[in-house]
Parts: sequence; C-alpha cells; structure tokens
Amino acid sequence: MKDKLTKELEHIRFTRQQHVIEATKPKAKKANWQYRTVLVTFALLTLFFTATFVGDGKSLQTAMQRSENTALQLLGNTYVLIILYFGIVLAIRYAQIRFYERKRATAVVTCPHCGHVLTKRERMKLWLYGTMHGKKCTSCEARYYITRKSTQRTAATYPLTYLAIFVPANIFPNLAVGLFVGFVGALLLVSTAYQAIELQENDPNQEPIKPLW
Repeated sequence: MKDKLTKELEHIRFTRQQHVIEATKPKAKKANWQYRTVLVTFALLTLFFTATFVGDGKSLQTAMQRSENTALQLLGNTYVLIILYFGIVLAIRYAQIRFYERKRATAVVTCPHCGHVLTKRERMKLWLYGTMHGKKCTSCEARYYITRKSTQRTAATYPLTYLAIFVPANIFPNLAVGLFVGFVGALLLVSTAYQAIELQENDPNQEPIKPLW
C-alpha cells in the first residue's frame, strides 16, 4: 500500500512538472520573439538613420554644426533646464524609494511612553524642528527624543537638499528663477521623503558618546 501511494505521488509530481514546463514554453517563445522583434527593429532603424544622415563630408559637417548649435540653444533654454532638473529630482526620489525607503516604509513611529502612533505631519515637524530638544507627545504630554542614530541618518540627507537648491541657482541664466526652482525641488524631496525615525525617552545629548574604536 505504501509503495503504491509513493508511486502515485511521484506520478502526480511528474505530471505537475510537465504542466509547468509546458506552461513556461510559450512564455519563453514569446519572450524570444519579442527580443528578436526589438533587435530587428533597432537594426532597421539604425540602418535607416545611417542612410538618411550619412552623405558627403560637407553636409555631414554642416549637420553636426547645426546639431551642436541646437543642443547649446536647448541647454540655454530655461524651460529645458527646468524639465531636466525635475527629471533628475524624480530619478533621485525613485532611487531613494527603490533602494532605501521601501525597506523602512512599514516602520511605525510611536511614542516611547504611551505608544501613540505619530502621523506624517508630526513626523515631519519632528524631523525638521525636534532634533535638538525633542517634542511633547500630543497624547500623554511626555517629551520624547530622536535617537542619535536617527539624527545622524537625517543629517546625511541635508547635503542633497542643499545641492537641490544651489545647483540650479548656479546653472540657470536667471538667478531668481534658479533659486525658485531649487526651493521647489528641495521642497519636493523633503515633503515626499519618508521620515524613518526612531524615538527614545531620554535626551541623547545627555548620554555618553561611544568611541569609534
């Protein structure tokens, strides 16, 4: 009886494996077909543009000069700089969310005294103003403090915020427009960031600093 059940289980496993293999074959064929289609399309487009733009030396040199002048004009355009700037800001935010904040987004910031869950607005105020003297809990009125590790982690984001302000101020043709765009970009970075902070009951400034070694 035991051998019979073992054979039936092996038969069922083999049948499931066959179904899995048969189910993955069309996907693999579809993926290969899509890859070949993209490759062929890229090759055809490359040949088309090569045949279109490659001519005699003078026409090619003239086209290159025109393209360089067009690129310089585009880079000197304020609207193009604004689009590039906010594109870089969004790319930085995506990298932060993808590699850092996604792991900490599930963390809940609570009061160490009563367990009150801090809202996003309370976390933002604490992140901006409460790093030195702490803040009173809205539920139990007890004062809590940000841990030293969270303070160091928060301070590591300040250079990026300063760069978001001062880089466009030095790149844009108009200083006022550059500062305005920089402040908007910095506000976008700060307001959308997840404040993954940790709280404690005692003031970390009163604690002894651990040596580095």
